[in-house]
Amino acid sequence: MLGQADYITVNALLEAKEILPGVKIAAYCIDAIFVPHIQNTITSKYPALDAVFCTTAGDGIKNKFKRDGVTVAYIPNPSDESIDYIRAEQQTDQPFDVFWAMRGIRESYPGDPRYHIPRELAKDPEIKIDYYGFDNKPILMGRGYYDALGRCKAGLNISVSRPNEKALADKRDIYLYSSDRIGHYFGCGLLVYILRGFSLEEILIPDRLAVYFDTTEELADKIKYYAKHDDKRLEIARAGAEFYRTYFNEREVCRYIAEVTFHGKPQSSFGWDTGIY
Repeated sequence: MLGQADYITVNALLEAKEILPGVKIAAYCIDAIFVPHIQNTITSKYPALDAVFCTTAGDGIKNKFKRDGVTVAYIPNPSDESIDYIRAEQQTDQPFDVFWAMRGIRESYPGDPRYHIPRELAKDPEIKIDYYGFDNKPILMGRGYYDALGRCKAGLNISVSRPNEKALADKRDIYLYSSDRIGHYFGCGLLVYILRGFSLEEILIPDRLAVYFDTTEELADKIKYYAKHDDKRLEIARAGAEFYRTYFNEREVCRYIAEVTFHGKPQSSFGWDTGIY
């Protein structure tokens, strides 16, 4: 399995296949597929690959990655119970209403919601937001990241939707895409607020497994509502955590990758069915 394997050449992979004729080689992409470097990381490995797995689905991955002899398929961002140990859906004493963190080295374009929305929420005296990674707030890593998750009732899920300052021309390139923070949130039992536009409603049912929003104002109103109705927050958070831990966990995703890589299609049922190319 190859991640962002920039330093591994296609010739090295082909040599491995000569040495081990039965070996299968697959690549996975958990980043936005419209970023040229991400595309090249995978396409440069042809013809050594047998399969490609992306956390984007549909025509976007078909158009960018499908080649003869290579299977292309969607995988969700997995939760992992050995890492995502917080059980926020069992707690009522968290001091913060909502969490956000990123590595904000520089703002990608004016009005980027990953910066704009947390800043606007922080201005509201009725909302307790804990955010990191910009505005002189530290970048969180490792245990510090999970300690911060444990202090929050909900997580804010905003994913990159356009590269730098160029508007995204094709919505198919973000179909079902999400930053991998979504797996951490659900795996840790947080209520998840998801920015609409990525079609995640198709697999994560609104107001049953997650809460969706279009604008900062709508999000602010919903945060205030669930802050005052903790029973409703716990109900959705429990359902979302149970669903994600059951169907989108690390074992299910790895089982899917193995079945599709070796057989070209799943050999059993899974919690997602988004087309295999």
